Amino acid sequence: MNIPAYFICDAACWATYSLPGHTVGAVGDGEDSYFNETYGGEASDPSEVPAHFVKADTLEELAEKLGIDAAGLAAEIATFNENAAKGVDPVYHRGEKHLDINTTGVMAGSRTDLANPVLAPLATGPFYGAVYVPGTCGTAGGLTINENAQVVNVNGEPIEHLYAVGNCSSGVSGGTYVHGGISLGSGAVMSWVAVNHVLAAKA
Repeated sequence: MNIPAYFICDAACWATYSLPGHTVGAVGDGEDSYFNETYGGEASDPSEVPAHFVKADTLEELAEKLGIDAAGLAAEIATFNENAAKGVDPVYHRGEKHLDINTTGVMAGSRTDLANPVLAPLATGPFYGAVYVPGTCGTAGGLTINENAQVVNVNGEPIEHLYAVGNCSSGVSGGTYVHGGISLGSGAVMSWVAVNHVLAAKA
């Protein structure tokens, strides 16, 4: 497994995209766009680099600051840049799906120099990098429930008077994490379902 992994971008990326602790202001396709409302805001001072990023004038210097192999990084970026110029990613297939282009791609904002809005070559210094390490943004899976939010046993039979909703249940997505905010909808709707089931049973 590639742990830790590394985020690396160039000056064009830094000037165009909002990143954790670094805001470029308006993004997306207009002042009223969803992406501007979500990721926009007052622009940060571009000369200020958040503590979780490192900045370097060259890729070699960036590799040294991140503690990774400079030759390996140079080779990887050379291959990536060659493919990005063609708008393709034969390794991870980024930018092939409509979901990629209509979410991440929209945030390319004013950049019109990209063959694929999801793939930008790393070409112009200074360069910026950060370490990726495992973390959590939510839980997925829990007690298995039925359509009434009742917890079921190993035979799929409901356990009387026992309900579960939200992240402590298997939820509506069956133990997978579909998208940010999915647990909010699941928690709200399945709570409503559970209460109605209880009330119906008492009627």
